[in-house]
Amino acid sequence: MMSIRCESLTWDLLTCSRSEAAIRRVSGWPKNLCLAYCREYGLPVRMVRLCQTFGPDVPQTDCRVTTTFARNIVAGTDLVLKSRGEAASDHCYTLDAVAAILLILTRGTAGETYNVASPDTYCTIRGDGRIHGATFRKKAVRSSST
Repeated sequence: MMSIRCESLTWDLLTCSRSEAAIRRVSGWPKNLCLAYCREYGLPVRMVRLCQTFGPDVPQTDCRVTTTFARNIVAGTDLVLKSRGEAASDHCYTLDAVAAILLILTRGTAGETYNVASPDTYCTIRGDGRIHGATFRKKAVRSSST
C-alpha cells in the first residue's frame, strides 16, 4: 500500500482485486478532494450523500430491489427474495432529494457533509417487500433461500 500526503489529508492507495472493495476504498476520495479545495482556496464546498433515490422515471434496467418489487407488482408476479432480506437502507424521492440539496447549498455550512434520507423509509428488504405486497396485492413475500 502507498500513501499520498497533502496538507492534513492522507490518501491510501491500495490495489483491490474485487470491484466492491475498490468502490468502498475510493468513495472517500471525492470528499477529501472537496475538503482540500475548501481549505486551500476557501471554496464554499458542501457535500451531499444521498441514500437510495427513486422517482417516476426509473429505467426498466434498474435492478435495485425496490424497483424490481414495483415491476413484479405491475406484472402480477410474486415478490421473491433471493436472500433472507435482512439488509436495511433508507429511501428518498427524487424531488425530496433535490429540495434537500438546494437547502444544503443555500443554508449548509462550508466543509460539511450532509446525509439525505427519509427516516420514515428505513426498513429491511423483507420489510419493504411486505409493505409493497400488502399495499398493492395483499400477498406475502416468499423467499427462495429458505
